[in-house]
Amino acid sequence: MSVEKLSKIVASLFVLLAVLTTLLFLQTKNYIPPVASLLHFPKKEVKKPEIVKVSSLDALYRLRTNSALKLNLTLDRQSIERTRHALQKQLDTVLDVQKKGSHIVKYILQIPEDGKTYFSIDADKGRLSGAFKTFRHQKEDGTIVVKLVPINPTWLKG
Repeated sequence: MSVEKLSKIVASLFVLLAVLTTLLFLQTKNYIPPVASLLHFPKKEVKKPEIVKVSSLDALYRLRTNSALKLNLTLDRQSIERTRHALQKQLDTVLDVQKKGSHIVKYILQIPEDGKTYFSIDADKGRLSGAFKTFRHQKEDGTIVVKLVPINPTWLKG
């Protein structure tokens, strides 16, 4: 290959790099919209899922989803007491730990930082009820963690 062709290729690549860098800078500073919106691709309409009502931790495990749920869970006395103590100390609490097949499943209730509890605990009946966003992930050691984050029930539709 001749030196002239190589220098043209290098110059073309340098110009392309400069253009892409400029576009990226303008997008990150919000001076221009993202490229996808400039290309006018039709967006798929996102349907809101129906709000699922869950009444047990087993049903929550079988659901295998990260979504907004209305929960009305029956918990043992120990879980209720741990949750009450966590509310006083503003700490997350483990609702239950179960063994499902070859995995250990931990259900963790996250206490909101703003101090608003959008859920209720009925100690007499052993019930935890409210609207929650669930986050499910698996750790490297195989433990499945289901985190329940309370949300304002007025945000849910259905």
